[in-house]
Amino acid sequence: MKIFYVTSTEFYRKYPKKYASNIKLIEKLSGEKVSHFTNRQSQEFDYDTEQHELKDADALIADITISSAGPGYDIATALGLKKPVLVLKHESDTSKRGPHSITIKKNQLLNYIKYNDTNIEKVLKDFLVQAEGKLDTKFILIIPAKIDQYLEWSSSYKRMHKAQLVREAIEKYMDKDEDWKEFVDDNEII
Repeated sequence: MKIFYVTSTEFYRKYPKKYASNIKLIEKLSGEKVSHFTNRQSQEFDYDTEQHELKDADALIADITISSAGPGYDIATALGLKKPVLVLKHESDTSKRGPHSITIKKNQLLNYIKYNDTNIEKVLKDFLVQAEGKLDTKFILIIPAKIDQYLEWSSSYKRMHKAQLVREAIEKYMDKDEDWKEFVDDNEII
């Protein structure tokens, strides 16, 4: 599973060992190299590269122990892309600044956890197992030219990927389908 890991620059500078340890642990648990902003430490910040890496990832893990707008933007972007998100905050941080909207908003893709040095591995492992069950499945859909024209226009007009438009349309249909709801309830499907 490909993970994009983000923190504030201040967190990276203040806690380089914790930062490196978290990346190493995520790589061990996910079995893949983690994308993170220090991969490009010697380069100038490149918004397009970062967004490409985030879009290419299967999930986002954001440590907001030290608040910053950057991780907040990445969290919102990942949720917009329907990616599982784990927001971490070290329990030793007693600052009043916090993710107010994150703690209030319910979202099946969003997990907000306070962690410590002894439970971080369990927190990450639990998230990765949960996130793997929420990954998108790819399939080929053959559609008439008229629908493709609509999707091209709509994706440009709404600034969304065609796949997002199709996914949202199906989700709206699912929300109205009473037979599906009954099936989900009977089979305990999330």
